[in-house]
Amino acid sequence: MIDGFLIIYYFSPENDIHELRTKRGYAQIKNKQKLVVPISDISNFKQLVDGINSIKKQVETNS
Repeated sequence: MIDGFLIIYYFSPENDIHELRTKRGYAQIKNKQKLVVPISDISNFKQLVDGINSIKKQVETNS
């Protein structure tokens, strides 16, 4: 079982720096009194699943 947090870095090719600075992400903190964190199953993230399977396969091969 894997448990933890996923931190996402968002890179954007916005032309307007003001628009980029005022844009809000889905789970971005809007105030200090409430934090909404989306919860999702890891199987919804294909790249993470592929990465974990690749690591698992490498460990099995080297064992």
